Amino acid sequence: MAENSGLNSGPGFCILAGHHFDFSKQKLCDDYGSHGGYVSAVAFAAFQAHRAGFLLRDDAVGDIQDAAKLRFSCKDDEAKEGGE
Repeated sequence: MAENSGLNSGPGFCILAGHHFDFSKQKLCDDYGSHGGYVSAVAFAAFQAHRAGFLLRDDAVGDIQDAAKLRFSCKDDEAKEGGE
């Protein structure tokens, strides 16, 4: 999970590609509350994009599978799982 921006002024293709910042575990926890919350948000967005004609169904499913593979846990998750 990351933020991409096309705004940049570096040399070569940097002006076109912009920059890429990976989100920290804390950012993911702040925004989604848990890994499950993140996967739910991705699923909702993916299927909305599919229904609107922006994603093929297989691509939407792939996005959800990729979200599920991104593993992170928040303090609330750890408390529910016994502090793992």
